[in-house]
Amino acid sequence: MKQLSDPATRTQLGEQSRRLAAGQTALEKVGPAAKFGTRMSVPASVPKPLPPRRVKATGPAAVSYPTPAHTMSLADCEKHMRGDAAIYIKSRFAVCTGIHVITIWMRTHDKPIGTSSFDLYVRGTVKENDRYDAVNFKKQNTTATSGLKIKLEGTIPKDWPSRANPKIAGDLPATRTFDQLQQMPAAHLTHTVRYKPGQGTDSGKADVVFAVYQPVVTLTLPPGWFGDSPAVGKPAMFAPRWDAGKYLSNPTGGAKPDSRGAASFSYLATLIYSTNASAPERGVAAHIKKA
Repeated sequence: MKQLSDPATRTQLGEQSRRLAAGQTALEKVGPAAKFGTRMSVPASVPKPLPPRRVKATGPAAVSYPTPAHTMSLADCEKHMRGDAAIYIKSRFAVCTGIHVITIWMRTHDKPIGTSSFDLYVRGTVKENDRYDAVNFKKQNTTATSGLKIKLEGTIPKDWPSRANPKIAGDLPATRTFDQLQQMPAAHLTHTVRYKPGQGTDSGKADVVFAVYQPVVTLTLPPGWFGDSPAVGKPAMFAPRWDAGKYLSNPTGGAKPDSRGAASFSYLATLIYSTNASAPERGVAAHIKKA
């Protein structure tokens, strides 16, 4: 509490809050969405590469890489969001972001008497809904968290082409108090965004829709308390895309034409090549290194 009484500390917290409210985009983002928002200065967190495995075959098919992850656990998201990373890119089909939300409680200006905080993690996956989890709730000294309103929402500030309209479902937007979220099992809320095929670029031939997805958390103090209210926090933006081009493996959708195509996130995918003598891709790695 002594630190919070220091004007310089509160100024620093205010600057951090303004950065959080600005929203950022990953360095690794590609496509139209790459030009939207403020680009991060720190690379995304990524999983440690799994070694390639050999199969009983000859020629190029003798080497295979694991199928990219399509799901992500909360524990996996939390583990990789520690440190400076603002986004974790597990694969082009599973990403997550997070934000630490702190409230300074004051009855009069410039005299803090308590704090409360929690962490919000947002997991975006192609196979599942977007998942919002509020965890690690903490209180210190005098607070009024039973009246602190927290609104969670997932917004789409931009999509390409602009005529495309998403179908949105799930629990969001939702407003809960700090105490209500704390009492929820894992404080788990879901959100789904899909674009129906036929809305994309190139008159339906490529049929690609790009978008930016921005999670937003808004805190509103109860009456009688001072501070920034409402206070807005924006974790890192996601960059989803939907592709219903005829060149994909699901060009018709079968009995469900609205399910044709595929979805992913617009991030650079990285393959790890090794020049180690035991690495099956050693020749390719040596060629790239020489080039």
